[in-house]
Amino acid sequence: MDAHEITPGVVYQDALIRVTAFRVLHGAWDEAYGYRFDTPDRVIVISGDARPSPELVKACQRCDVLIHEAYSPESKATMPDWPKYRSSYHTSTKELAEMARQSAPGLLILYHLTGGLSHLPDQQYLTEVGQSYRGKVVVGHDLDVY
Repeated sequence: MDAHEITPGVVYQDALIRVTAFRVLHGAWDEAYGYRFDTPDRVIVISGDARPSPELVKACQRCDVLIHEAYSPESKATMPDWPKYRSSYHTSTKELAEMARQSAPGLLILYHLTGGLSHLPDQQYLTEVGQSYRGKVVVGHDLDVY
């Protein structure tokens, strides 16, 4: 393993791909990043663990695929400050729908569904996002291909 510390900007590039890191908001963490992958035929953005931010929306302007974590406001947990914690570190389905509306990805893939103690069905997340975003949305699962 050969680890490299990164900063915002291009972190890898070859003839087929350019990977750009951009800062995301994740609670009190100073170093949290999302990544934009530019290839000859598509642009893919992965949010990382993040709450909404203008930088995330900017990184995904008209990207082909946005892979973004989400939580349902209907989920519950035993932490007394669960709502505050979630809103500082993660993105609600409603917030994600608004970010997707602003950035217009060709496909929005939901992952890292933070539901606390609740195990909500995929359809719950899709319905919540679909209340204000009309683009193509799926819940991603290991080994899915798009």
